[in-house]
Amino acid sequence: MRDDGNHGKNPLIIRLYADIEPIPKARMTYRSKWSGEAKKSLVYQESLAWLIRQQNPGIKQTNKPLSLTVTFGRTDRRRCDLKNLIAALEDALQFSGLIKDDCQITEYRRCKLELGVTPPFIKMEIKEST
Repeated sequence: MRDDGNHGKNPLIIRLYADIEPIPKARMTYRSKWSGEAKKSLVYQESLAWLIRQQNPGIKQTNKPLSLTVTFGRTDRRRCDLKNLIAALEDALQFSGLIKDDCQITEYRRCKLELGVTPPFIKMEIKEST
């Protein structure tokens, strides 16, 4: 674990900053599992997992309760469900291997969606929950 200067108070576990368009998690049923939207969502989650791993070298998998702070910036102004963006991020975190299960995120500190921004981005911090 990295030392973030907090000296044991909510040590920083994982950080991510990516200039990519956030994509909400697709609703997958047996019938729609291989649709274009579902495939796009899965490729996005795999890419995000790779970025998380790349930006957090040396971080070991944890099974402790975690708190999430995240801001998503999307270029379009169309309505988008924040909880589906978070769900895709949680799946990517689990796929990256840095957390055992996405149910470890027990606290959502500040989750924000900004529409109509250029460039698009995802900014995330995960800390151990108290």
